[in-house]
Amino acid sequence: MLQINNGYKTVYGTVLFEDLNLEVKTGEKVALIGGNGAGKTTLLRVLTGEEKLEKGELSISKNETVSLLEQASVIDTNQTAYEFICSGKKDLFDLEKKLKRLEHELTQVSEKELTKKLTYYGRLQDEFIELGGYTLQEEVSSIATGLGISQLLSEKIANLSGGQQTLVKLTKILIEKGDIILLDEPTNHLDQAGLKWLENYLSYVPQTVIIVSHDRYFLDRVVQRVVLIDELKAQSYPGNYTKFLELRKLEFAQKEKDFLLYQKEQRKIDDAIRRFRHWGAIADNEKMFKKAKQLEKKKEKMTEVKRPHQELLHDSQTFKETNRSGKDVLKIQALWKSFDELTLFEEATANVYVKDRIAILGNNGSGKSTLIKMILGTESIDAGEIKLGSNIKLGYLPQIITFDKGDDTILSYFKRECQLDEETSRRLLSYYLFKQDDVFKNVTSLSGGEKVRLKLAVLLQQDINLLILDEPTNHLDIETREWLENLLMQFDGSLLMISHDRYFVTKLASKYWKIKDYQLCESLTFGEQ
Repeated sequence: MLQINNGYKTVYGTVLFEDLNLEVKTGEKVALIGGNGAGKTTLLRVLTGEEKLEKGELSISKNETVSLLEQASVIDTNQTAYEFICSGKKDLFDLEKKLKRLEHELTQVSEKELTKKLTYYGRLQDEFIELGGYTLQEEVSSIATGLGISQLLSEKIANLSGGQQTLVKLTKILIEKGDIILLDEPTNHLDQAGLKWLENYLSYVPQTVIIVSHDRYFLDRVVQRVVLIDELKAQSYPGNYTKFLELRKLEFAQKEKDFLLYQKEQRKIDDAIRRFRHWGAIADNEKMFKKAKQLEKKKEKMTEVKRPHQELLHDSQTFKETNRSGKDVLKIQALWKSFDELTLFEEATANVYVKDRIAILGNNGSGKSTLIKMILGTESIDAGEIKLGSNIKLGYLPQIITFDKGDDTILSYFKRECQLDEETSRRLLSYYLFKQDDVFKNVTSLSGGEKVRLKLAVLLQQDINLLILDEPTNHLDIETREWLENLLMQFDGSLLMISHDRYFVTKLASKYWKIKDYQLCESLTFGEQ
C-alpha cells in the first residue's frame, strides 16, 4: 500500500533520513518510534505529500486517501466543532444544512406552498438517507462520546483549548475513514476512558494506521509492528512494543558481540603484522615482510563493524539522601472545592504516609491538577484542611515548566539553583545529555523534553522527601521515560503523581487515588475508573 525506497531528507541542513526504506501493507497497524528529533513527525508529513523527499521515492497505491492528525496546529474558524468534523463529508454536510433550512421554512410557508416544499424536502431527505446522512450523525455522536467531547459539538471550535481542538480533529479524521490514517501523539489529551475507547476502535478498523506515540500501553494494545527511526534509517520489528523491546535487546547484545569479535580479530592481525615485520627485520627475510603486507591487505578488506550506538542518560544518577519524614506525610481532611457551578470535591479525605507512591486518577476536568495546586498552596481551599507532616521537604515538577530569568543559559540556571561551580555543573549536566556547547543554550529555547531534563537535574541536587509530579512524561521520548522510571524507583521518599502514561503509573505506584463522586477513593489496583 505504501513504500519509501532510499529516502533522503534534510531539515535546516541537518540530515534526518539517509537511504531510509519503509513498507506498510494494507490494514497494518504500525508504530513509528525514535528519539526526540529523529524525524518521526517529518516522516508523517512526507507520507501526506506535505513535505518532499530530496532523494528516493515515495509510492502509495492509486486512489488511496491519507489523513494526518498533527500535534499542534490551531484551528481558527467560525465553524462549530460539529460543522468542522463533518466538513470532510462536504456533500452530506451541505445536504444536512439544506434540510435544516427547509425545516425552518416549513414552519413559515403558506398552505399553498407547503405541498411543494414538502415534496422537495422529501427528495432531499431520500438523497440524504441514501448517502448515509443519519448514519453520519450517529457516528459523529458515537466517536465524540468515546473521545469525551460530545458536550463540545455545538461549541465554536476557535474557542476550544488546544487539547480539545486536537480531539475534535481526531474525530474528523476517524469520520473521514481515509485509507491511510496517520496519528501524531493521538493519546496526549485523552483520559483513561477515552484511551480505552480509541484502543478498541483502532484495533478493529480496516484502514492502515501509522502511529507516533510515547504511550507504551497504547502501542502494546494497538500495533502489530514497530518501526524504529534511528541513525538516519528505519528498522522494522514484528509485534507490539513489548516484543520490540525484547528483539531490540537481543539485537543490541548480538551487535555488541559482533563488535567485540571484530575488535579481537583486528588486534590479532595487528599483532601478527608486528611479529612478521620484527622477524623480517631481524633475519633480513623478505618473505616475512610479504606476509605482513598480505595481512595488511586482509585487514583493509575486512568489513568494519561499528560499536552499536546507545547514547543513554546516566542510570547512576540518584536523588540526594535526605532526612526521613514522619509517618504522616500529608493529610487531606473534609476538603471542599468548586468553581462557580462546577463542584470538584465534597468532604474529600485522604492520607499520604511515609514511602507511599500514589497516582491520582480521574477523567479530564475531575480536579487532579487543582488538587496538586491546593497541596502546593497556589490554589485556595473552600473548606477543610490540607496539612503537611513534620520535616517535609517538597520537590515539584510542574506540567508546564517556566523559568524566571529568560536570559539564563542551561549552565547559569543550574549553577545558581544548585549553588555549584562551573566544572561540577558541566559534569553533572552531561549526565542529562547537556554536553559541550549545549550548556550555553538559552532556557527559553529548550524543547519540552529538555526542560524536563533540566528541572530534574536540579531536583536531584536537592534534599527532597516528598516529590509531586504533574504529567512528567508529556514531552519525553520513550527512552527518557524509561530512564525517569528507573530513577524514580530509587527515590526513597514519598511520591504523588498525575500521569496519563499508564505504563509509567503502574510501574511506580503502590496506591491510587481515584476521583469519583467528588471523593478521593483509595485503591491498591489501577483497575477501571
